Amino acid sequence: MSQKTEEIKVNIESNNGEDKLAQRIVNLTNKLNIDTNTAEISLENCIRIIGEINKGVSEIKEIADMFINITPDEKAEKIYNIIIKLLVNPIILEKLSTGIRDQIKNYANNKELVSVIGDLVDWASDSILTGYDNNKDGIVTVDEISDDIVSCCLCKTRNKPEGCSCYRHTGCCKCCIKLSKSTGMCWGKFFTNVLCCGCGSNKVKYSS
Repeated sequence: MSQKTEEIKVNIESNNGEDKLAQRIVNLTNKLNIDTNTAEISLENCIRIIGEINKGVSEIKEIADMFINITPDEKAEKIYNIIIKLLVNPIILEKLSTGIRDQIKNYANNKELVSVIGDLVDWASDSILTGYDNNKDGIVTVDEISDDIVSCCLCKTRNKPEGCSCYRHTGCCKCCIKLSKSTGMCWGKFFTNVLCCGCGSNKVKYSS
Protein backbone atom coordinates (compact mmCIF):
# COMPACT_ATOMS: atom_id res chain seq x y z
CA MET A 1 0.00 0.00 0.00
CA SER A 2 1.42 3.41 -0.97
CA GLN A 3 1.96 6.16 1.62
CA LYS A 4 -0.72 8.28 -0.10
CA THR A 5 -3.26 5.46 0.16
CA GLU A 6 -2.44 4.96 3.84
CA GLU A 7 -2.95 8.68 4.52
CA ILE A 8 -6.35 8.59 2.80
CA LYS A 9 -7.39 5.53 4.81
CA VAL A 10 -6.40 7.14 8.12
CA ASN A 11 -8.31 10.32 7.21
CA ILE A 12 -11.46 8.37 6.37
CA GLU A 13 -11.29 6.37 9.60
CA SER A 14 -10.72 9.49 11.71
CA ASN A 15 -13.88 11.12 10.30
CA ASN A 16 -15.91 7.90 10.26
CA GLY A 17 -17.83 8.59 13.48
CA GLU A 18 -18.69 12.14 12.51
CA ASP A 19 -19.82 11.09 9.04
CA LYS A 20 -21.95 8.28 10.49
CA LEU A 21 -23.65 10.82 12.74
CA ALA A 22 -24.12 13.24 9.85
CA GLN A 23 -25.72 10.48 7.77
CA ARG A 24 -28.12 9.68 10.62
CA ILE A 25 -29.28 13.28 10.61
CA VAL A 26 -29.69 13.23 6.83
CA ASN A 27 -31.79 10.06 7.10
CA LEU A 28 -33.98 11.73 9.72
CA THR A 29 -34.40 14.96 7.77
CA ASN A 30 -35.36 12.91 4.71
CA LYS A 31 -38.20 11.40 6.73
CA LEU A 32 -39.22 14.88 7.87
CA ASN A 33 -39.08 16.24 4.28
CA ILE A 34 -36.45 18.81 5.25
CA ASP A 35 -33.92 19.88 2.60
CA THR A 36 -31.98 22.92 1.38
CA ASN A 37 -35.23 24.55 0.25
CA THR A 38 -36.62 24.47 3.78
CA ALA A 39 -36.17 27.87 5.38
CA GLU A 40 -37.39 27.10 8.90
CA ILE A 41 -38.39 24.09 11.02
CA SER A 42 -40.71 23.71 13.99
CA LEU A 43 -39.49 23.38 17.57
CA GLU A 44 -40.76 19.79 17.49
CA ASN A 45 -38.52 18.91 14.53
CA CYS A 46 -35.59 20.74 16.07
CA ILE A 47 -36.00 18.60 19.21
CA ARG A 48 -36.12 15.51 16.99
CA ILE A 49 -32.85 16.45 15.28
CA ILE A 50 -31.06 17.27 18.54
CA GLY A 51 -32.48 14.08 20.03
CA GLU A 52 -31.16 12.04 17.11
CA ILE A 53 -27.72 13.62 17.58
CA ASN A 54 -27.82 12.57 21.25
CA LYS A 55 -28.81 9.03 20.25
CA GLY A 56 -26.00 8.89 17.72
CA VAL A 57 -23.50 10.09 20.30
CA SER A 58 -24.49 7.17 22.54
CA GLU A 59 -24.67 4.52 19.80
CA ILE A 60 -21.74 5.32 17.48
CA LYS A 61 -18.69 3.75 19.13
CA GLU A 62 -16.15 6.17 17.67
CA ILE A 63 -18.02 9.01 19.39
CA ALA A 64 -19.38 7.20 22.45
CA ASP A 65 -15.85 6.34 23.61
CA MET A 66 -15.23 10.07 24.09
CA PHE A 67 -17.91 10.21 26.80
CA ILE A 68 -16.53 7.54 29.13
CA ASN A 69 -15.96 8.75 32.72
CA ILE A 70 -16.81 12.43 32.19
CA THR A 71 -19.00 14.77 34.25
CA PRO A 72 -22.48 15.92 33.10
CA ASP A 73 -21.08 19.42 32.47
CA GLU A 74 -18.28 18.01 30.33
CA LYS A 75 -20.80 15.87 28.44
CA ALA A 76 -22.99 18.89 27.70
CA GLU A 77 -19.97 20.83 26.44
CA LYS A 78 -18.81 17.95 24.23
CA ILE A 79 -22.28 17.47 22.72
CA TYR A 80 -22.47 21.19 22.00
CA ASN A 81 -19.10 21.08 20.25
CA ILE A 82 -20.18 18.00 18.26
CA ILE A 83 -23.37 19.77 17.11
CA ILE A 84 -21.44 22.86 16.03
CA LYS A 85 -18.89 20.77 14.13
CA LEU A 86 -21.62 18.62 12.64
CA LEU A 87 -23.37 21.66 11.16
CA VAL A 88 -20.36 22.35 8.92
CA ASN A 89 -19.89 18.71 7.88
CA PRO A 90 -20.06 18.46 4.04
CA ILE A 91 -22.82 15.84 4.29
CA ILE A 92 -24.97 18.26 6.32
CA LEU A 93 -24.08 21.28 4.18
CA GLU A 94 -25.50 19.49 1.14
CA LYS A 95 -28.75 18.74 2.95
CA LEU A 96 -29.66 21.65 5.25
CA SER A 97 -30.08 25.31 4.40
CA THR A 98 -28.18 28.04 6.23
CA GLY A 99 -31.38 29.06 8.00
CA ILE A 100 -32.00 25.57 9.37
CA ARG A 101 -28.40 25.17 10.49
CA ASP A 102 -28.51 28.54 12.25
CA GLN A 103 -31.78 27.54 13.93
CA ILE A 104 -30.30 24.29 15.25
CA LYS A 105 -27.19 26.17 16.40
CA ASN A 106 -29.33 28.68 18.31
CA TYR A 107 -31.12 25.87 20.15
CA ALA A 108 -27.80 24.13 20.79
CA ASN A 109 -26.55 27.30 22.50
CA ASN A 110 -29.05 26.49 25.24
CA LYS A 111 -26.94 23.73 26.74
CA GLU A 112 -29.48 23.06 29.48
CA LEU A 113 -32.12 22.30 26.82
CA VAL A 114 -29.72 20.01 24.96
CA SER A 115 -28.88 18.24 28.22
CA VAL A 116 -32.57 17.71 29.07
CA ILE A 117 -33.23 16.33 25.56
CA GLY A 118 -30.26 14.01 26.00
CA ASP A 119 -31.56 12.76 29.35
CA LEU A 120 -35.00 12.10 27.82
CA VAL A 121 -33.46 10.24 24.89
CA ASP A 122 -31.34 8.15 27.27
CA TRP A 123 -34.45 7.40 29.32
CA ALA A 124 -36.40 6.32 26.21
CA SER A 125 -34.16 3.28 25.91
CA ASP A 126 -34.96 -0.22 24.74
CA SER A 127 -35.73 -1.27 28.33
CA ILE A 128 -38.47 1.37 28.54
CA LEU A 129 -39.78 0.41 25.09
CA THR A 130 -39.93 -3.23 26.14
CA GLY A 131 -42.17 -2.24 29.05
CA TYR A 132 -44.55 -0.38 26.74
CA ASP A 133 -44.66 -3.22 24.20
CA ASN A 134 -47.78 -4.94 25.55
CA ASN A 135 -48.12 -7.56 22.79
CA LYS A 136 -44.32 -8.15 22.58
CA ASP A 137 -44.10 -7.76 18.79
CA GLY A 138 -41.03 -5.50 18.86
CA ILE A 139 -43.07 -2.42 17.96
CA VAL A 140 -44.42 0.14 20.42
CA THR A 141 -47.49 2.07 19.28
CA VAL A 142 -49.24 5.18 20.58
CA ASP A 143 -52.24 3.03 21.54
CA GLU A 144 -50.07 0.72 23.67
CA ILE A 145 -48.53 3.65 25.52
CA SER A 146 -51.94 5.29 25.93
CA ASP A 147 -53.42 2.07 27.34
CA ASP A 148 -50.60 1.87 29.91
CA ILE A 149 -51.11 5.50 30.96
CA VAL A 150 -54.87 4.95 31.34
CA SER A 151 -54.32 1.76 33.36
CA CYS A 152 -51.91 3.59 35.64
CA CYS A 153 -54.17 6.63 36.12
CA LEU A 154 -57.28 4.53 36.78
CA CYS A 155 -55.42 2.10 39.07
CA LYS A 156 -56.13 -0.90 36.83
CA THR A 157 -54.48 -4.15 37.88
CA ARG A 158 -54.78 -7.82 37.02
CA ASN A 159 -57.16 -8.24 39.95
CA LYS A 160 -59.03 -5.01 39.14
CA PRO A 161 -59.19 -4.83 35.32
CA GLU A 162 -61.77 -2.03 35.46
CA GLY A 163 -59.74 0.02 37.89
CA CYS A 164 -60.80 1.72 41.11
CA SER A 165 -64.58 2.07 41.44
CA CYS A 166 -64.37 5.85 41.89
CA TYR A 167 -63.07 6.20 38.33
CA ARG A 168 -65.89 4.27 36.66
CA HIS A 169 -68.70 5.95 34.72
CA THR A 170 -70.89 6.05 37.83
CA GLY A 171 -68.09 7.00 40.22
CA CYS A 172 -67.25 10.32 41.83
CA CYS A 173 -64.15 10.81 39.66
CA LYS A 174 -65.55 9.67 36.32
CA CYS A 175 -64.10 12.78 34.61
CA CYS A 176 -60.65 11.23 35.07
CA ILE A 177 -61.44 8.62 32.41
CA LYS A 178 -61.47 11.18 29.60
CA LEU A 179 -58.51 13.08 31.06
CA SER A 180 -56.37 9.95 31.36
CA LYS A 181 -57.13 8.95 27.76
CA SER A 182 -56.19 12.42 26.49
CA THR A 183 -53.00 12.42 28.56
CA GLY A 184 -52.12 8.95 27.32
CA MET A 185 -52.57 9.87 23.66
CA CYS A 186 -50.54 13.09 24.04
CA TRP A 187 -47.68 11.32 25.81
CA GLY A 188 -47.80 8.40 23.38
CA LYS A 189 -47.47 10.68 20.35
CA PHE A 190 -44.69 12.73 21.94
CA PHE A 191 -42.80 9.60 23.03
CA THR A 192 -42.98 7.78 19.69
CA ASN A 193 -42.75 10.69 17.27
CA VAL A 194 -40.36 13.04 19.09
CA LEU A 195 -38.27 11.14 21.65
CA CYS A 196 -38.01 8.05 19.45
CA CYS A 197 -38.08 9.92 16.12
CA GLY A 198 -41.10 8.06 14.78
CA CYS A 199 -41.67 11.02 12.43
CA GLY A 200 -45.46 10.88 12.45
CA SER A 201 -45.78 7.09 12.20
CA ASN A 202 -47.15 6.86 15.78
CA LYS A 203 -45.03 3.77 16.41
CA VAL A 204 -41.41 2.83 16.94
CA LYS A 205 -39.53 -0.42 16.34
CA TYR A 206 -36.85 -1.39 18.83
CA SER A 207 -34.22 -4.08 19.36
CA SER A 208 -35.59 -6.60 21.85
